[in-house]
Amino acid sequence: MSCISTLEGLLLSLVPVFTSPSADLFRALVVGWLLCPGRRTVSALIPFADPDLLHAHDAFHRFFRAAVWTVAHLFRLWATLLVNTLAPNDPELVLATDDTVHKKTGRKVDGAKWQRDAVRSTGTRTV
Repeated sequence: MSCISTLEGLLLSLVPVFTSPSADLFRALVVGWLLCPGRRTVSALIPFADPDLLHAHDAFHRFFRAAVWTVAHLFRLWATLLVNTLAPNDPELVLATDDTVHKKTGRKVDGAKWQRDAVRSTGTRTV
């Protein structure tokens, strides 16, 4: 499946993370992820990632389970590419983020899930 040149350039810059067969599967999975209209599971991506059935079905699952690559190496290479593209000559890169949809519950999150019950609380006692 062909890619647009910008996406192809980005994917080719990430190829050093993978072996040759894994790089082909990675490229196909990214294209499948972009084209998939529904829920993006590996099985749902396969018809869009490999419409000509050039790879076995389990090859795409094996890519995540047993391929020789690490997410840390992939993200490090991707972050380097983004910083060099967005701020090539600037020593400081400012990022504005929003964590409103991030899960903020759990034992290690201070104050998580604290809510005031307006019905049971009084002027002197908060429930």
